[in-house]
Amino acid sequence: MKITKKRMGKVIVATILSASLALSMAACNKGGGADGGKGGNGKAQEAARPEYSYTAEYANLNVAENADFYRAKFADGKMYYTTYEYNEETMESSQALHVYSLSEDKEVSVLPLSSSSPEENVYQNTENYIVRSDGSMLLVESVYDYRDPENTKSSYTICAYDTDFNRGEELDLVKTIKADENDFYVNQLVCDSDGRLYVIADNKIYLFDENLKYQGVVDVGDSW
Repeated sequence: MKITKKRMGKVIVATILSASLALSMAACNKGGGADGGKGGNGKAQEAARPEYSYTAEYANLNVAENADFYRAKFADGKMYYTTYEYNEETMESSQALHVYSLSEDKEVSVLPLSSSSPEENVYQNTENYIVRSDGSMLLVESVYDYRDPENTKSSYTICAYDTDFNRGEELDLVKTIKADENDFYVNQLVCDSDGRLYVIADNKIYLFDENLKYQGVVDVGDSW
């Protein structure tokens, strides 16, 4: 078959296009294409990639096998957390607050919080706590007294602890704010930079100054 110059030109162009297409496909397969790897905008993706990555580090916490771990808080390079243990045989329970130093990678303090026995029919519990910027703490302790089924009682006390876990000032929370002791629950404690304490309970926010002097209450209505 006779090939003209015009036809020969078309064959050459078709060959070049085929070779270019093959090279492009090979490059896409190697780089991951437009949707992944370095294909398409690979240089831009490399430029946007951070120069660091997160690596998990694990700490061995002093928590018994049958204990619950909860209310973890972080302050001043330490992790604070509470544990709850319940003995099914004796039906006794206990709580403790632990302090774990992140820099030393070890537990540095343990504060026994409460213990309860069904024989006494009085149950003590730490409802919540907060760590201040100076390392001191405020805890809300509750006591439920069921010794008289006809007249059950409960009390809530704000307890101050210094950095060495020495117990200091105590404040009868329910009596101070004139709340119903049988219809009261502390949801959260918050401290601002000036040391003022906000006690969030049900649909109200109770404000105390840095010396635990009651300042007033904000009712947020039906919100929680």
